[in-house]
Amino acid sequence: MRTNPSTKRSIIFLASGIGLFLSSTPSLHAQFTGLNQAEVKVSATFSGKSEIEGLGSAFSSSQWKLSTPLFYKKGDAFLLAGTFGYTLTNLEFNNSISGMNIDSLHEFQASLVAMLEINEKWKSLIMVAPSHASDLEDFDGDGMSYFSILAALYQVNPNLGLVLGAFQSTGYDEDRILPALGLRWTPSEKMELLIAGPQVSFLYKPSQNSSYSIFSGIQGTRWNTVSGGDESDLRLRGFFAGLGLERKITGNINFSLDVGAQFLRELEIRNSAGAILLDKDVKEEPFIRTGLSYRF
Repeated sequence: MRTNPSTKRSIIFLASGIGLFLSSTPSLHAQFTGLNQAEVKVSATFSGKSEIEGLGSAFSSSQWKLSTPLFYKKGDAFLLAGTFGYTLTNLEFNNSISGMNIDSLHEFQASLVAMLEINEKWKSLIMVAPSHASDLEDFDGDGMSYFSILAALYQVNPNLGLVLGAFQSTGYDEDRILPALGLRWTPSEKMELLIAGPQVSFLYKPSQNSSYSIFSGIQGTRWNTVSGGDESDLRLRGFFAGLGLERKITGNINFSLDVGAQFLRELEIRNSAGAILLDKDVKEEPFIRTGLSYRF
């Protein structure tokens, strides 16, 4: 049984929210990448030709992403922060798919996070994250989706934190509420295990200037598109796993490199009435992602 695409997209936002929440432990003054410590990051992801099963067609993809904090304010027991992100995705098909002429796809993302430290054991989180994904031919509400999370963090001990809450999302003709669960375990100052829904990562940091990671999870986006006057939704989603490294180049500038594979992927196209025009599996394909970040 396939997971609904809107659910998959929401789980990605959920993992990001829980990840930020757990990263604040054991105190609100701990490392809070991109929020507690302002960080501007650009990254590029490339993959080879991916075959669409049963069609005799294939596509290659490249993705460019910018993320930056908009503001943050912190006190002894609270944190308020906002972020903005833009992603440009290029999909190059060797054949026309369902009569669509797709070139550049765009996604704008924003998030507002509020955290409150209740006592030494408990913290609370509220997060709201709207986004718009389309080909920009018709910038309207059809490309919008919304995500919100309300959760509590319980600090079991200095090395283990648990999250329990709920998140609500809107997608293509649906509105749902699901539980939000997460875990962060730091067996030592150099190691960290983070589980946020289906997203799992293990980080090893031998020094202040470098770190290595193993990660896996799911990813996906729904873009609202217009081709030949006809409106439709294109969804591409699936699983990924890989290895990563990050190293400080000089001063506040850091370089990152991830390599891995995308697998169990699906490509779906629906028309404006919600009817499925295409629903095909996409074969696995390796990817490489590089990034530069500047931390203030």
